[in-house]
Amino acid sequence: MLTNSETQLASAYYNVRIGGDMALLKGMMRLLIERDDAASAAGRPSLLDDEFIQTHTVGFDELRRDVLIPSGKISNVFLD
Repeated sequence: MLTNSETQLASAYYNVRIGGDMALLKGMMRLLIERDDAASAAGRPSLLDDEFIQTHTVGFDELRRDVLIPSGKISNVFLD
């Protein structure tokens, strides 16, 4: 619908730098996946568009496993 006024889409804007903000992006993905899992466990609708993910993405299960690895386990890799 044309309203002749601007529509605010977000209150914050984060300019992502290539190679510099992977931790931020993975943290945001982890939060969404954890909240989606909690919604499913509580019997609420999924926060993610599961049909879109199944149809238009490859490797989502691997991404899910990757972002849900506890950060302490990741840091130990670099200490060994």
